[in-house]
This record gives sequence, C-alpha cells and structure tokens, in this order.
Amino acid sequence: MVSTSSPSLWSKDFVLNLLVAHLLLAGFFSLFMVVPGFIDKLGGKEWEIGVIIATFGLAGVIIRPMAGKWILKSGPKRVIICGILIFVGTTVLYIPLPSEWWIVPVRMVTETDRRMQEQLFAALRSRWPQFAVMGEEMEYRSQSEVVTADGKGFWTLDPLDGTTNFAMGYPFYGVSLALVIEGEACLGVVYDPIRNELFSAIVNGGAFLNDRPLYTPDTGL
Repeated sequence: MVSTSSPSLWSKDFVLNLLVAHLLLAGFFSLFMVVPGFIDKLGGKEWEIGVIIATFGLAGVIIRPMAGKWILKSGPKRVIICGILIFVGTTVLYIPLPSEWWIVPVRMVTETDRRMQEQLFAALRSRWPQFAVMGEEMEYRSQSEVVTADGKGFWTLDPLDGTTNFAMGYPFYGVSLALVIEGEACLGVVYDPIRNELFSAIVNGGAFLNDRPLYTPDTGL
C-alpha cells in the first residue's frame, strides 16, 4: 500500500539546514561588525572602514550563490561546525574591544555618541560635582559601579538617543538625561535639536516644553 501522507517539513535535514543558514549569517554579521571596531580602535580613517565594509559586501555577493551548492555538497553537519567556529572566533575578538562592541555587538555606536557623552559629562561634573555620571556609552562594569555606589545621586545620560536614526539621516533623535536620587528619577530632560524642543519634568514641579508649562487633559479617569 502506497502512503499518501506528505513528508513533514520539520525533518532532520531541514532543521540542520536552518541551523547552517543561521550560523553562517551570524558569523558574517559578527565579522562585519567587529572589523570597523578594530579599525576605529587602531585609529583608522573613515574611508578605510568604508572600503573594508564594501569589500565584505562584494565578497558576500560573490560567495552567496556558491554557499548553497557548498552546503549541499559538504553536508549540513560539516557546515554547522564551520559556522560555529566562525561565530565563536569572531565573538572572542570582541573581548579586547570596548564593551559596547562586546556586550551588544550588533548595536550601532557612532563617534558622535562618544564625543557628545564626553562633552556632556564634563559640563555636568563642572556644574554639579556632587553627582556621579553614567552614560549609555560607558562600559557595563562602570555603569554598574555608578548605580550601586553610595552617594547623593547620579545623572544618567543617553547622549544620542536614536543613534540609528541619526546614522541613517532620519531626523528623529535627541539627548536624554535624568537625575536619579536614592533610586528614584526626580528630574528628566529630553532635547530635540532638530526642532529645538526641550522637554523637562521634575517631581512635584510639573512638566515643560521650552519653559512653557505642559498640562494633561482632564479625562475623568
């Protein structure tokens, strides 16, 4: 008797090929992100980063059509091992880099973020030396030390909130700042440089837009 049931999609070979595709893609993107980090760390120029990224892109265009044939010829198990080695190897390369590349390697960190953070840190320390400062671009351990330290409070800063928008030329980004005292946020400021809008709020002091008070409608709730 001939079976009329259709084969299951989730066969062993299908799952293995999904893993192959994932590991190869993860390995490629890991390498794609870590190379600019090394170039920046070594003082490379922006055009050098562009050339290397373009080279990786061109190599991907050339290699991708061959990858499917290679997977079928070599067998998914061998390719999984290769993908694991690529992924582990590029992950290990993050260790010498600043933690913003190591902890979250796929996030986009621009030089603008770091420069703005340094300038705003200097201004905050000069005006309010009694408060510590914590920024998004700091190393994870340094952030943890600021949060857990015994003190009068600390500023928490995102110098460029919307880094991806900024990098892509999309005009929606800003600077976000808050003052935390005894574990509670008591002051918040968000500045939109494109529209020159400064939003601020303070506990028991109201909220403002460019010094104009903001009010919520009476909804009866």
